[in-house]
Amino acid sequence: MTREAWGDTALKEGEEREFQFGSLALTVRREGREFRTRRTLAGEERAVASPSLLRGDDGWKRWVFAKASKTMRLSPRVDARSIVVAPRDQFHLMRGAEATVFVVLPLWVGIEDAASGQTMATLPTRSMGRGWFGSRTMGEVCFWHQSRFFHEPPPRQEGGASVICTIHIANDSKGDLPVEKVCLRMRHFSLFWADGRYWTDEARLRFEGKDEGSEISYTGHPPPEAPLAELVRGPHERPGSVFSAKAFFNLFSIGGDQ
Repeated sequence: MTREAWGDTALKEGEEREFQFGSLALTVRREGREFRTRRTLAGEERAVASPSLLRGDDGWKRWVFAKASKTMRLSPRVDARSIVVAPRDQFHLMRGAEATVFVVLPLWVGIEDAASGQTMATLPTRSMGRGWFGSRTMGEVCFWHQSRFFHEPPPRQEGGASVICTIHIANDSKGDLPVEKVCLRMRHFSLFWADGRYWTDEARLRFEGKDEGSEISYTGHPPPEAPLAELVRGPHERPGSVFSAKAFFNLFSIGGDQ
């Protein structure tokens, strides 16, 4: 996806525009002080007797502002919610070993009123599963995504609305680490642009044991593979230099798509 797909679009009164980002089809309409948005994701089908249809819901969402605005803005983002990534090619990281992997994640689209800067919605560019990461009494709602874990930067995905996430994993535990799923706290990532694609900064996970958890840090600057990358958007939340959290276990209740 080229950067020209993003930016400001002026809409006349009653005008409707359509946009395509990966699997996301987005329609935006201007009506007085309102912007109205409607989205569909490839592969989504509504059930004939779904609650939304029984309510007469036509799929439009309405966003009413204090003052009328002619211009809406579309911007690339990563979402604030965590994503649990399951590798298609699982591997074991032996005691004392380290590895850097590259994961391709869906990009998100931010829809803003250009005049006020207020965000109306943030939408994924592809359908994602949902789940719960943590124990049965403490954890967080997250997205679930399956992807290859590349050991070198993956080839550019032509036309894909995606972002490359660099993860450095070190196993400091007393045994081997089965890398079957990794929880990425997306709210701490920055977004960069380089060489025709989007990147996050590097996440560094130091696994100390299933009970001890992992030391996690985010570099805050472009990964070594894209040192001259341009900052597109900072993190939703800046973490401390290092913090401890679970990163490799405890995914429950994979649910429906977003």
